[in-house]
Amino acid sequence: MDHEHEIMLLADYASKDMASNIYHILSTREDMKHLIPFNPDAIYINRFANREIDVDIKVNVRNKEVFVIKSSFTIEKEKKGCVTLDDMVYGPNSMMVELALINDALVRASAYDIANILPHMPYQRQDRRAIRYDREDQKWRKTRSSVSTRVMAENLQNSGAKRMITFDPHFKQIEGFYKIPFDSLTSTVLFAEYLDSLYTTKENICIIAPDVGAAENASILADMVNAPLGIIRKKRLAPGVLSESGDVVTDVDLKDRDIYILDDIVDGGGTLINASKILRKNGAGSITACISHPILSGNAKEKIKAAELNLVTLNTIPIQDLENYPNITVINIAPLIAEAIYSICTDRELSSLFYDYKKYKERKLQGFGQ
Repeated sequence: MDHEHEIMLLADYASKDMASNIYHILSTREDMKHLIPFNPDAIYINRFANREIDVDIKVNVRNKEVFVIKSSFTIEKEKKGCVTLDDMVYGPNSMMVELALINDALVRASAYDIANILPHMPYQRQDRRAIRYDREDQKWRKTRSSVSTRVMAENLQNSGAKRMITFDPHFKQIEGFYKIPFDSLTSTVLFAEYLDSLYTTKENICIIAPDVGAAENASILADMVNAPLGIIRKKRLAPGVLSESGDVVTDVDLKDRDIYILDDIVDGGGTLINASKILRKNGAGSITACISHPILSGNAKEKIKAAELNLVTLNTIPIQDLENYPNITVINIAPLIAEAIYSICTDRELSSLFYDYKKYKERKLQGFGQ
């Protein structure tokens, strides 16, 4: 990006508060003099009578560097009056179409550069043709499925996006589908900071990966907070359907320990609930899940609450009726996104901030995110 151009933040309805927070942080930096005040009404998104999406940019974006913050929560019917979270639904399909139309509108309005910020990016779980168990034939087979990750990547790039910023992608190799800069931010430092706020020593906790796929991130978190690590081995019967049997591979006794399960997504809640059953069979004390993206489909919130699970998550996806779930704690990611934008606009190093916990804490002392 050419940092002599004015910088503008745009946000959809569900991202206005986050964008306002990000602007407040960035506006205090002396070397962000090109930052334009945030206008919460700059993007208009609505539905025609047949539910096709109508997008309009209400501000002048000519020759500006534009950062578009797009939520996976959106409206599904014609907008009449002010939109609140109660009027929105989790809509990954609408989100991707809306974002492509926003990018196209910005290109046609002569924006100089366009960066898409997706706190949660849908269509990450199909990065290859999957191998699944066919219950009718009772055998494993390779599916004839779409590689939807690649399809979405090409759509966004073709619509005009010149940079992608997202949080905790389901597969790290997703950036290989993009020919543009792809910044993958990670929540690990946020969860490490959260654990440090609760414990002076980590003698009675254990970080647990609910499956082998989550082991790498769980290991990074365990190293950051100097805590033991465990991995649950279990059989996956089908996508989202796991066997309740399994064992925990760890070097410590889990009896009466405070357990922290680390994973990127909670959708229906089945993985977490089955993991908690296995952990309780091993004598675990309190169980908390540290999750990046709270999709929480259907009655997942109720199931997690009934299972006596605590949930620490990020505001990558809004949570409706949060006040009814005291077991859910939400960590604000706006400071990390603000730091990512700041690093991009001032040519500063970014990646080590999220993987070097010592450096992260040093930057916090210097005023990072404030």
